[in-house]
Amino acid sequence: MSTAPRMLFPVTVDPEAIRDHPTDQDRLVHREIVATLQACGVLRMSEADRVDLFDAISGLGDLSKNLWRQLLYALNDLNRLDQDPRMSPVRELLTQLRATSGSSHAVRLVVVGRETAAMHGIDDSTGFQTVDATDIALAASVDRAPSVIDAQSSNFAPGTSRESIAEYVLHPLAARSRSVTVIDPHLFDHLLGTARLRSVNVGGRWTQRVGDHVEWLVSELGAVLPAGATINLVGDYPTERRRDGSMLTKDLARSDITTALEKSLAGRNSPLEVMYTLVQGPKQGVRISNRYLVFDCGFGFLVDHDFYRLGFETVDGPEDFLLSRLGLDHPQRIRDLVSGYANYDPATARLEGKVLVG
Repeated sequence: MSTAPRMLFPVTVDPEAIRDHPTDQDRLVHREIVATLQACGVLRMSEADRVDLFDAISGLGDLSKNLWRQLLYALNDLNRLDQDPRMSPVRELLTQLRATSGSSHAVRLVVVGRETAAMHGIDDSTGFQTVDATDIALAASVDRAPSVIDAQSSNFAPGTSRESIAEYVLHPLAARSRSVTVIDPHLFDHLLGTARLRSVNVGGRWTQRVGDHVEWLVSELGAVLPAGATINLVGDYPTERRRDGSMLTKDLARSDITTALEKSLAGRNSPLEVMYTLVQGPKQGVRISNRYLVFDCGFGFLVDHDFYRLGFETVDGPEDFLLSRLGLDHPQRIRDLVSGYANYDPATARLEGKVLVG
């Protein structure tokens, strides 16, 4: 695993960190750990720690116990609960970390109990320590860990490399998702030739180019999505003429989209389905008004402004590219958002299709 900051990363919890806070008077500590895991964590456990962690949770007060049980159910549904047979228990993991400076490949954050923390020179005043790229934190200090703070970034200034956005956002979230949905009224305008050319600085020279954000997004997502996953692309059907003055027909649109998607996924070997829906809605309630990026591992974003900002090697300006996190920590809430925008009135003029690879 890369040591660069990521929006979602592996976390392991020492059962003793749970036992250090046994009563409901400590529920704020448990709430902070739970909130951190909901916001940015994949809970990863060894077999020994799994049994011990469940035992520690069973000994908590009712309010704290319910927090943890609800979290475990949600993480399991969101494909963010791992039992890794290759993983060592927490104490052994920390010993290996000290010896090899390499456990960041296993976890990015380790939440430890007071006894283990003291063995590593961590107390309430310090709260955490970073070794290699792994943060070792007391339960009451997880919100101060650099990995947690880094995962909260959502503003990308003009000039930011889109590859860094892929590594920070797209890759870790797609790796845990079975479905990714991209919604933007102008999503297909550049691909279908109805958007104007944009001036882009390439190597110090300004040139007129078309954004390739659809192709790039599909390529980056397709590189890491698991076998059998689905990408849903939803946008308006462009009503403008193409830049060459010709009218855009459905047959031409279908051909252009299919060709672009197949090219973007040329290196993909395992099964993947890309579905696209273009809507030309005569009613206000049918047209798309906002831009969304939704991963079914529990992440949804309101995107500002337009995905075309990712159509070039660096973020196009002048404003920041913003990903505003939505409260989609439950799978049903994700499904409700996607279905609300992707399932249109069948009587509405539309173009649908799909590309299968692998």
